[in-house]
Amino acid sequence: MEVTSNSCVWTIPPHFGLWIPARIPHEIHMPERVSMRTLYLRPSLTRLVPACTVLHIGSLLRELIFEIVRVGQLRNRNRIERALRDLLVAELLRATPVPAVVVLPKDPRAVAVAQNVTSDPAMHNSLQSLCATAGLSVRTLQRLFLREVGGDFACWRRRSG
Repeated sequence: MEVTSNSCVWTIPPHFGLWIPARIPHEIHMPERVSMRTLYLRPSLTRLVPACTVLHIGSLLRELIFEIVRVGQLRNRNRIERALRDLLVAELLRATPVPAVVVLPKDPRAVAVAQNVTSDPAMHNSLQSLCATAGLSVRTLQRLFLREVGGDFACWRRRSG
């Protein structure tokens, strides 16, 4: 599963989850069959970072998510449901963050090359071929990646695959 927000892409492997703060626009792409659960929390309930973060989902947190989805809305006046919510928040705060973000460049030509690579990581087209398809030179692509992503294309390509 891939999630895109602003100029970042996260690839979410099994047994991991993505924390997305409230009101952050995002898109989800599932190239294969995926089973996922979505929970919505009031922003006032958590002190998690105000940025999207991939989290390792341990067995307790996983089962807790299943139970909360089964219950549905957690009402504050129900003692058990409030305990489930409080335990969820505690487990989310305890979950281990995992660096899994790939930053996309802003230039449309460099984005075309990046999307070409991320859409099929097994593809081994040459850099020259990728650049020709997007209508820019290898040197221009390298300059764009250094300026907009903060590193060279080869390193970015290894991280994104």
